Amino acid sequence: MKKFTAFIAILLILTGCNGGLPSGNSADSSPAKLVSESAAAFEYTDSLELGGIIIEKYIGNNTAIIIPAEIDGKPVVAMGNSSYIEDLPDYHVSVFEHMESAGIDTFYDRDDWAMEVTESVFQTSMIAVELPDSMKIIGKAAFAANSSLKTVIIPNSVEFIAEFAFYNCTSLESVTIPGSVKTIGEGAFNNCRSLNTVIIENGVEHIGEDAFSSNTALTAVNLPDSIVYIGARAFFLCSQLTEISIPKNVSYIGASAFEQCKSIETVTIPGGVSVINSLTFRECEALTEVIISEGVTQIGNSAFYGCKSLTTIIIPDSVVEFGNFAFMSCSSLSDETIERIKELYEYDNLSMIFSA
Repeated sequence: MKKFTAFIAILLILTGCNGGLPSGNSADSSPAKLVSESAAAFEYTDSLELGGIIIEKYIGNNTAIIIPAEIDGKPVVAMGNSSYIEDLPDYHVSVFEHMESAGIDTFYDRDDWAMEVTESVFQTSMIAVELPDSMKIIGKAAFAANSSLKTVIIPNSVEFIAEFAFYNCTSLESVTIPGSVKTIGEGAFNNCRSLNTVIIENGVEHIGEDAFSSNTALTAVNLPDSIVYIGARAFFLCSQLTEISIPKNVSYIGASAFEQCKSIETVTIPGGVSVINSLTFRECEALTEVIISEGVTQIGNSAFYGCKSLTTIIIPDSVVEFGNFAFMSCSSLSDETIERIKELYEYDNLSMIFSA
């Protein structure tokens, strides 16, 4: 493995190949013009393990760029810290196959996310980036804390978006994640406070913990049928999200996945989700109706705590366990719903699950 750092002045080699951003991804009426960069604009590593180039740092001066598909005659396959990327055991499945058995809070202690931004490939003034069709991996914190980034074009060759990849990109307004991506990593789009639309194409399987949390402008996100895993706090505090359709193939929803999504009105839990984990829908204040499909067996602690508009819950016979405070402060529950809970609940102290 040999590392190259380019020293040639960028202004001497830029030849133009400029073009406007696609109108669908434009952040304003006069989008920045994309500049096709050359190898001289990057620090990079030639990776024998991946069979191509890993871009580690952008050292150019442009704010809207097209990353080349080849450097030194080899495909550009990844971006981010090369040591991290080459150590990935199998980025298609990552740790998701083992997380449920490990416990829902195993990966919770990530308080100092600010440390992750040191891995960022780009300076904070970058406005727009188009990735090449050769790209397979967007590495850890590759765009983290790029507060000016409004547009990123992710090709249908990317297979893995690593943890914190776009963390704290506070100007990013929309993103399309192609179906070639199997895993959206932990905190990948966390705290992207201007992000209002997310399109996830069919083929994506895993949404990691905190992947879209604290995106307070997010109003719409589609979850395709290929999704099987929604991590803890995946959409935590997406307070403007008005609708969420949980695909039928989902088998795991982590704790607090939709906590404080204060604008969601209805939700259906598919039968493949055996456990509605603790705090999953806590303080979803506009939620009025919940349909729980046959196959769900457990409703966790405080799962619907504070859903003050909730009137109707369809609960199947398969539910055999209610956690403490599961429906606490659900002050609008209909008499019919309360009677159904009493029918299923074996204990006398109903105050342990809701305020009767």
